[in-house]
Amino acid sequence: AVAKIQLGEIVLEDKTPTFEYYAKIYLENKEREVSKSTIYKYGLITNKAVAYFHGKEIRDIKVSDVKQWVNQLTCSTRTIREYLIVAKGIFNEAFYDEVIKDNPVKYIKKPRAIKPEIEPFSKDEVKLLMGKAKGDFQNYLAVAFYTGMRSGEILGLKWEDIDFNSNYINIRRTRSGFGEQGLKTTGSYRRVPIFNVLMPYLTKQFQSSGLINKEVFLNQYKRPYKNSTVLNDYFWKTLLRECGISYRRIYNTRHTFATSMLQSGDYSILNISRFLGHSSVQMVIQKYTKFIKSESLEILEEKDIYRQPIDIPNANTPKVGS
Repeated sequence: AVAKIQLGEIVLEDKTPTFEYYAKIYLENKEREVSKSTIYKYGLITNKAVAYFHGKEIRDIKVSDVKQWVNQLTCSTRTIREYLIVAKGIFNEAFYDEVIKDNPVKYIKKPRAIKPEIEPFSKDEVKLLMGKAKGDFQNYLAVAFYTGMRSGEILGLKWEDIDFNSNYINIRRTRSGFGEQGLKTTGSYRRVPIFNVLMPYLTKQFQSSGLINKEVFLNQYKRPYKNSTVLNDYFWKTLLRECGISYRRIYNTRHTFATSMLQSGDYSILNISRFLGHSSVQMVIQKYTKFIKSESLEILEEKDIYRQPIDIPNANTPKVGS
């Protein structure tokens, strides 16, 4: 089991209620709930927590102990928040068994996460990048810029997912160093339209890989990419230097798609949310508020949403204190 691998040499011959014991239970339960990449990350975090609280009975670990553990961490605010999520889960397992009366992590204030500024590419930058890119990577970027798909989702594409008859791409999976997996959001299988501007790039890509493989994008050895590292480190960074554009993550192609759709005013926030695979429109609103056309947020008080006469009672506006 992954949990055993992550916890290394932890051997539990009895049911001593130590931190290690409940860390093992926590990971084993999480294996059934989250993706392989997430369980790997949780395993690394658990390893470090176990090393710190090694040998301690979980009932003896106080709030102050957890605070000291957090204070000695030298990592980003986002990572510290993830450490606390994992620690809370471990202590919860002991709480459910009634080994502890309360979860000490409840009393630890999470550091405020500073969300990175979204930096979409301008229309001129998109034109420049697409003009300078070559071969399969140009086709890859076209899919990224004109569908808003994540890197792993693009690398997970197979020709059977692309419906040239109805002009839709069916997004069913993602690809990473852990192989093919389900999508990031449970139940977020979705379809995105193939806009006319994207069709020539897909046609070229089919001529490149469609006749020899079921995967859409292949590496130089004509095999599926394991992850997006090579694309980012070699093709993407090289392209940005050639275009004289300062480094931005390749993920910004997704932000560029989202903001361009919002600024066009031609698509509803609901549709854009569905294209991106978000679980709710609220995520789009929170992430891209400043890019939403201001007029779409204006309230027209005189507007009759039912477009029919309504009898309004003839009443004077009440005076304060009357």
